[in-house]
Amino acid sequence: MLSPSPSKLSPLINEWKAQQTEMRRRLVVQPLEPLPRFVAGVDAAYSEDKKTALAVALVYDREAQRVVEIVHATRPVEYPYIPTFLSFREGPAVLDAIRALKHEFGVICFDGQGYAHPRRCGFASHMSIVLDVPGAWALPRAGSSAPLKNRRPRPVLRPR
Repeated sequence: MLSPSPSKLSPLINEWKAQQTEMRRRLVVQPLEPLPRFVAGVDAAYSEDKKTALAVALVYDREAQRVVEIVHATRPVEYPYIPTFLSFREGPAVLDAIRALKHEFGVICFDGQGYAHPRRCGFASHMSIVLDVPGAWALPRAGSSAPLKNRRPRPVLRPR
């Protein structure tokens, strides 16, 4: 894992800010209607030593109420955690997992910020734009570490 000094990361952070600002211009926030039958979900975690990002993606059939596909991906962690730039740390593994899905889907659900981000381009927004697929995000209520079943879904993010 890279552990460069903050001064060495400054040019990269400025580049990431510019990318987020540009991506935000391509974002549309609106309801998804009709709801697609097949919905993808994705999340990431880290190995014990924090050197590897572990991602899982799945496709859920809303009508049959079952998972129809599940895939995993791993990638070395390239950057330390920097607030508001999670997509640059977890994104590569998450993108690998989503791109490995064979089954079609109409929206991706993310456990990460979307529009509620300082530059309106959090993890969910960023991934949706890169993949050119509508995305939604769900987070715990403020101050809660509630399980996913108690999380409120947010509006759908669409690339322009």
